[in-house]
Amino acid sequence: MSQGEHTAGEPACQAGSCAFDESTARAFLTRLFGLKAEGTLLQVFTLPDACTYQCEGIDDVVKVAREATERRLNVYVAVGLAPKGFKSGGRCSSQQVAGIYAVWCDVDHAHPVHQKTGLPPDQASALQVIDSLGLEPSVVVHSGHGLQAWYRFNEPWLFETDDERREAANLVERFQKTLAARADDKGYVIDSTFDLARVMRLPGTVNWKHKANPVPVTILRTSDVNYNPEDFEAYLIDEAADAQVSGAAVQDWKGLDVEVNPDAKLPSPKFEALLENDGDFANTWFHRRRDLKDTSLSGYDLALATRAAQALWSAQELADLIIAHRRKYKDLEKALRLDYLQRTITTAMGTASRTRLLRELEEPVASEEQSCESKQDNLKKVSILIGAPVARIVLYDSDPPSYRLGTPHGDIYLECVDDILSHRRFKSAIAAATGIVIQGFESKTWDKIAQTLLNACEKDTLGDEATDAGAARAWVCSYLEDNSVANDLEAALKSGCPFVHGGRTHVFGSELRRFLAQKFDIRMTPREMGKKLKAMGASYTHITVNDEGKLTSRSAWMLPNGYP
Repeated sequence: MSQGEHTAGEPACQAGSCAFDESTARAFLTRLFGLKAEGTLLQVFTLPDACTYQCEGIDDVVKVAREATERRLNVYVAVGLAPKGFKSGGRCSSQQVAGIYAVWCDVDHAHPVHQKTGLPPDQASALQVIDSLGLEPSVVVHSGHGLQAWYRFNEPWLFETDDERREAANLVERFQKTLAARADDKGYVIDSTFDLARVMRLPGTVNWKHKANPVPVTILRTSDVNYNPEDFEAYLIDEAADAQVSGAAVQDWKGLDVEVNPDAKLPSPKFEALLENDGDFANTWFHRRRDLKDTSLSGYDLALATRAAQALWSAQELADLIIAHRRKYKDLEKALRLDYLQRTITTAMGTASRTRLLRELEEPVASEEQSCESKQDNLKKVSILIGAPVARIVLYDSDPPSYRLGTPHGDIYLECVDDILSHRRFKSAIAAATGIVIQGFESKTWDKIAQTLLNACEKDTLGDEATDAGAARAWVCSYLEDNSVANDLEAALKSGCPFVHGGRTHVFGSELRRFLAQKFDIRMTPREMGKKLKAMGASYTHITVNDEGKLTSRSAWMLPNGYP
């Protein structure tokens, strides 16, 4: 193909027709960035002038894109959001990005503008790579000489901490490494574009990379599918697969000792028994699995090895199984690579080990009904499953309840039960304290692990003042000690002091909040104060008095019986 030619299916511009397509740009921007992320800015980048524009919303992006396209510039939109007020003169670095709307990938296909070899040969092949994950993209963009796929979240992921930013970066990196592995299975290579500072082409603009033959950037297809960050876990390369194998044994995949024998024989009795009694194994062997996300030969290799590993086959038996499977389907070359066998077997044995441990976890049982031995046993299983040691979990009777994880790296404090129920928050807490990034789990699996952690809790007390009711009682007592209680209602209304009305002591919320701020440096909203006063049994009421002939009403908190 000469420099002036286009690949098949490439949407070449007609002479003089490469104009900005506002409807396409708006359709893309609305689909990806339609949910407003407060406190952030969209970023537009142009080349070759290397200018960055921070935009308040879609209208601003469209305006910049239109003007840039008219000037024959390449226009890109950043995957990462800039924090409002960002004024560095350039686009955000990965460490400055405030959030992301989606996971993404960029799959170039062969074209004279690309110097890299080994790319998918055409658009159809590039699309096969994207679809090999088994995840439907929210949008697929034809960038002019390749495809860019976006997998939008249900809501923007805004980073509250550096740990959360690192977690997002890790998710995108694993996503793209998984896609690269799928491409490698097909004999292709793809670019790594997982940094949070990445920019992608904006549909509706023009790709001017080849000046003589510009091509429009278009939307190839869209869907209504959105994702939560944890939805990707079941599809991604397991970073810990090279560490976890059968039982609690841990080894590097490179150290797995197996023999590569192209004439390997199946362990006949075991194979026949599994084929007869395990429907999933049989359907995998005969390539009849409709539920398998990856239906490449590599996907079937892993599925077969995982089922056999669950039946406690040895590593060598798993290697022979993979070779026999490849030989059956006349594609033996990859199975004769030692590193491929080691990786696949180690991953399969790790998955099988985790599956067995999950099955062994007890059904939900109230914490007080479990013996200490049972709790410790379950914590050991959870430790193996998540890849981080948890020796103890303590439940404190604070309001709301809080938790402490005991680990060899020190104690980890969790502020509420959501820090256990949310895999993402638990993962961040473990990583921050130990430096260990625990494995990903499907939602149902994590629910079982979270339930096991809650079942294993040891109860402890932080004292009455750790509860809303106890804190409020302590504050009120201190307030009444420092302030005289008036029996004259009219005087109390003018001075704001506590008073007795109808046989019960009353306090003004604003005065109590002022007292706490001045004496204890405790500052809270009226709503927060009200929540705590109600917890101690106080009730919100209105007092009406005759003030020099005029009826005056004030709100106050009536304390429970027993207060002076």
